[in-house]
Amino acid sequence: MIFQRMKGMIATKKISPLFIKASLVFCLGIGVCSPVAAGKTAINLLAGGSVIEFGDNEKHIVFPPESFRTDSFNVSGHPIDFAPAIGISYDVDIDSAYRDIRYLFHSVSLGINAYYNQTSRDGIVLQYGLPDFANSTYNMKVSSSRLMLDTELDFRPLWEGIMLFIEVGAGAARNTLSFENNPLPNVGADGGFYSLSKNPQIQFAYEAGAGIKVPICHNLVLSARYLYANSGNAESSKYDYSTGVTLGKPIKVKIESQSVLVGLSYLFG
Repeated sequence: MIFQRMKGMIATKKISPLFIKASLVFCLGIGVCSPVAAGKTAINLLAGGSVIEFGDNEKHIVFPPESFRTDSFNVSGHPIDFAPAIGISYDVDIDSAYRDIRYLFHSVSLGINAYYNQTSRDGIVLQYGLPDFANSTYNMKVSSSRLMLDTELDFRPLWEGIMLFIEVGAGAARNTLSFENNPLPNVGADGGFYSLSKNPQIQFAYEAGAGIKVPICHNLVLSARYLYANSGNAESSKYDYSTGVTLGKPIKVKIESQSVLVGLSYLFG
């Protein structure tokens, strides 16, 4: 009876097309946002290799305006550095009653993870940015600690519980940068040795990645993932109090990392 009345209302255009579309979206939403089974808390340990990129290769060392001097240096190479992480998450399986061909996903998790990245680079400093004045070398150390709110969405198992997943996250990063300039031997370089200490910065960070999960037993899951992260900027101080060297502004770099991590998760319950 109800469906016959609705059919008549549609035929007489008493129900607008917008209302019909909204109803369809609501009905589909019942399936997507269906009740879920009880979840499990998981402890996650991850470790692997990470490559940190610094945006544009050429960086500048800006001295006070009255010195009319800006040096430059290049950041090159792609060293792979150790990258650990630890976190806790809550994993929830989507109700099996809705796992039909229309739905691709098996489970979803929300977690808080802490990551650490660090690297060291060195090279030649060009006074005034001129190749003829390659009078010193530098050593730059950069680190980034991220605290992230991450979401993982697991696809339906491929075989024997093996699942692909995607991951996105946002949070905060604490970045540091130290910089040391060393004149080459027998070169009377103006503004010789100086060492700029760390100037910690709190920056917005985001990340995205994908990977695969392999169940080992009832409570252990092995994973491997690729993870891209943008951690904002890191910068040095402007002063070396021991030598009296002062810059016009800090040395600043943008931190982006690409990591391959292997993880082990223990599920409680």
